[in-house]
Amino acid sequence: MTSLPVELLPGLQPQGFESFREQLRKDFDSAALDSDFCSQLQPAYEQIVTLVEQEVKHAAAVNAAGLTNLLYRVDVSEARAMEAAGEEQLPFHRALAHLIVRRVLQKVMFKQHFAKDGN
Repeated sequence: MTSLPVELLPGLQPQGFESFREQLRKDFDSAALDSDFCSQLQPAYEQIVTLVEQEVKHAAAVNAAGLTNLLYRVDVSEARAMEAAGEEQLPFHRALAHLIVRRVLQKVMFKQHFAKDGN
């Protein structure tokens, strides 16, 4: 498994991975989706995307409303996921998992940046 790509983590503080894991858990919990997989996450990008993809597929099959809530919460549109799937020639759920992971990483990095500035 590869480590998280550098381009996704510029300036991520050492506690950043734990913050990422906690934010992902919160986002899944708030959408009434299973977040147990978050405890299994390691700082390996492909592993994270694979686990998120599995949860997205499961949610699409049994809790479509929860998946919609998750996408709204993390600010990822289904249209963008379809576009990304086409551009990168990925299955839809895989592209959606990539977008979710990237967006949660962005949220964590923004929070760290602004917390560092004293805001």
